[in-house]
Amino acid sequence: MLRGLFIGIDRHSSASINWLSCACRDAKAVHALFTDTLGGHNTLLVDEQATREKIKKRFEELQNASDDDLVVISFSGHGTQTHEIVTYDADVANLPGTCIALDALGDWLSKIPARNLVLVLDCCFSGGMGSKGLQVDVVARDIPSAESRLQQLSGKGRLILTASSASEPAWESSKAGHGFLTRSLLDGLQGPAEVVDGGKLSIYKLLDYVTKRVIDSAALIGKIQQPSVRGSLDGDITWPVFSPGALYFAAFPDLRHPVALADIQSLAEFDSLLN
Repeated sequence: MLRGLFIGIDRHSSASINWLSCACRDAKAVHALFTDTLGGHNTLLVDEQATREKIKKRFEELQNASDDDLVVISFSGHGTQTHEIVTYDADVANLPGTCIALDALGDWLSKIPARNLVLVLDCCFSGGMGSKGLQVDVVARDIPSAESRLQQLSGKGRLILTASSASEPAWESSKAGHGFLTRSLLDGLQGPAEVVDGGKLSIYKLLDYVTKRVIDSAALIGKIQQPSVRGSLDGDITWPVFSPGALYFAAFPDLRHPVALADIQSLAEFDSLLN
């Protein structure tokens, strides 16, 4: 059974934290696509729902997962140069106390008993104006690298996909409506030929597809963004090709394609798409 936690934060309670445009859409889309395809028990937290305490509570609930469950956790929003995930109620004067440090995240993940867990982080830990990294004024020199922190979170049965390498910004596109990583993941899950093997999604082909798509998308705007994959899943894991369903189209009704019926009047909807 799938147990999922999908988090997206565009706006924060602090006026000192710049807003993003697409993080909530990221979370809603990934949540809907996974739920429509795999079902399960899944939670969506966006903006004011995604306080540190509420996120922690959801992680505690995931401790009830069984060994056979697949746990998928995704976060889209800001990361910090001091290696925290930025919550809705983050205080820039007290980031360690109000955000989720990678050390704390690792502790929470270690208490989830599922044999296979996938963590997707569409954020970055490098700072940079306009990116999905929160710029901070002071960074201690002795902070262990984000790379080493993330490596500690991964391992057999723990697969971590991050939007960029530890030293690079991660970007979102208001035109596409998603972060580069999430957009590529959504496309890949829906089964382009290069990731499908015997009618099923090959997880590692999917990861290769996502990585290449993000690199190419960033290059088009003159940026460097290289997703990183750490860890591995336990056993030969395959997924069906994902398909948007009722939940997805309820969240994104503008993406529903009109259906041509015997009644010629139904073709008017297609005409509106062309004009």
